Amino acid sequence: MHKRLSLGIAAAVAVLVVALGGAGSAVRAVGGGSISGTVYFDTDLDGERDRGEPPAPGRKIALWQYSDVPPYETLIDTDFSDTDGGYRVEGVLPDVRYWVSVHIDTETPCSNMNGFDYPTDDRLITDFGVLGKGTGSISGMIVNDLNEDGVQDSGESGLEGWVVDLSPGDYGNPMYCEFSDMTDYSGRFGFTNLPLLPFRVQYRSDNEPQPFEITRPVERVNDSALGPHYPLVDLRDEPQASNIVIAAHLIGGTSVVSGVAFRDLNLNTIRDEGESLLNCLIYRDLVAVYRETPAGKLMLNNTSVSCEDAEFVLSGVASGTYSVEFYTGCIGPEAPPYSNERPASREVVVAEGQRSTPVEVDMCPQAQGWYPLPDPTFTPSPTPTVTILTAPDVGTGNERGARSSSQLAGMAMALLAIGGILGAAFVGLRRLRSAR
Repeated sequence: MHKRLSLGIAAAVAVLVVALGGAGSAVRAVGGGSISGTVYFDTDLDGERDRGEPPAPGRKIALWQYSDVPPYETLIDTDFSDTDGGYRVEGVLPDVRYWVSVHIDTETPCSNMNGFDYPTDDRLITDFGVLGKGTGSISGMIVNDLNEDGVQDSGESGLEGWVVDLSPGDYGNPMYCEFSDMTDYSGRFGFTNLPLLPFRVQYRSDNEPQPFEITRPVERVNDSALGPHYPLVDLRDEPQASNIVIAAHLIGGTSVVSGVAFRDLNLNTIRDEGESLLNCLIYRDLVAVYRETPAGKLMLNNTSVSCEDAEFVLSGVASGTYSVEFYTGCIGPEAPPYSNERPASREVVVAEGQRSTPVEVDMCPQAQGWYPLPDPTFTPSPTPTVTILTAPDVGTGNERGARSSSQLAGMAMALLAIGGILGAAFVGLRRLRSAR
């Protein structure tokens, strides 16, 4: 009798265990929230789903969890949008930062946003507007402009192995696109199946460690702006754009351009006594080096400015005359209105294989104590977090606080299991009493 009572209670307990945490943990009782939304075709490119814009099925959505240590992003869950465009990714814990992204590929080349942060985004929108394949194309070549005149002359061949990227060029357009190609042995590149949008053609040299200039095309935004620019190709006007020529002039050598930046407290552009040098480790990326050429002012691309003590150093350039500028804005209680105007440039001449005399560049004036330079060794203390027991459901697929059918089923099984335990105990006690 006692054995049968024990077996009955054990069986009921087993049902309870399966109900609460069985295979696959279908019921996420603690920390199992979800994020859901819709993927749709944003036909008018306004970044919002309007009446009549159809769903986009079969698009891949991924949920990533952020971390402060490598690999920094960990894949938690994926889903594909269904016939109605709906998706749901699960495994969301409270007090944890996530990144939800739509996969960019040949079927989904553009999205109104590549992804969003949860829960840190101020305006959390979980719907993705996308574009499918288009009928547009862009092709052209990058040539070696030996005489830096901005024109491809006889004997100037193409540059192989340069990476060319396309990005939406109309900055009022909310679309994010990802297209990349590499120039072949003749310097040519090409893209097909493009949506009919304006694109900027961007380029970089991954196999040329030496600096280079772009001599064609050159765009001047204002009188003080430096070339080059990324050509704008509008496929709405010309769906098949070919013969896009970008002329690059390689300017590698064995010379070194160097200098220092300082706080110009009295606004005279000269380093006086008491005007301290700036920390090169912080400000080296604000240094610009350019030359006057037949094609205009050309900034050196693919340059790597290093730091030696307080001195910025640009190695591996050809001999010649260079201008150095220091990019910065100017804000302060006694400063003129905020401006992005560059300070007066400093000219430096360097011979082949030689190091230039350090040029001094004045930073936009800052009175002592306005905005202290950041300490590169400072590490903020971690912010304490408060852990709660339940995770939210976010998005259009599930209202906050609503319970899914699997959760309701799990609760029902749990109640049945508890009832089974109590029932088995009651029956066992009655039989023991009648046996006596």
